[in-house]
Amino acid sequence: MWKISAWDDESKTGTVQGPHPGPLPFADGGPYTLGEEVAVTLGRDEHGHRQVVRVEPLSARQPNGTARAVFDAVNDLHLWDWRVESFERGRLTILGSTDFAYYHNAEVVFHEVEFMSCSTSFSHALFRGASDEERERLIENAEWEGQLFTIVSDHGNGSDGLSYFVCAQRAECLLGKIYYYRRENLQPSERIAPWVK
Repeated sequence: MWKISAWDDESKTGTVQGPHPGPLPFADGGPYTLGEEVAVTLGRDEHGHRQVVRVEPLSARQPNGTARAVFDAVNDLHLWDWRVESFERGRLTILGSTDFAYYHNAEVVFHEVEFMSCSTSFSHALFRGASDEERERLIENAEWEGQLFTIVSDHGNGSDGLSYFVCAQRAECLLGKIYYYRRENLQPSERIAPWVK
């Protein structure tokens, strides 16, 4: 695991700390933040000493100003799989889990949905607000009154995958383990799925 141990925005230089002893210097475009996990390609200089050839962020950069506090906790879970559970009466519910066979860990609910362009299942999602460019492209001729949200798929291992969009009045995230089977001694953040008989 490699992390940024120093970074200077002005000179575009820094150091990375990883499994090898001591930090290694590098010069790259950045910007990076201290402690950020990165992918590092190593090589050797003309004297045979180890050197950093390339540093890349593990997660693709998101547009400035698109983070939304409502999604912070669910994004921090880094769940593998997501699926649309239901869309009824203007309410879109998306479930997230690392093991859909037995439970899910999160529910992202969009209320009073006016528009959605979304796959029924996707992986490694990042939820955020739409960028100015996304908003211009999608709302140019639309008369939506809600907020435009973006769901980025395959986030967290280099380039992002497809982006999906939901225009809704508001979003909420419900966290906790929801089991798909009968279970006793549930903790405060746990419950049994309503369809379990």
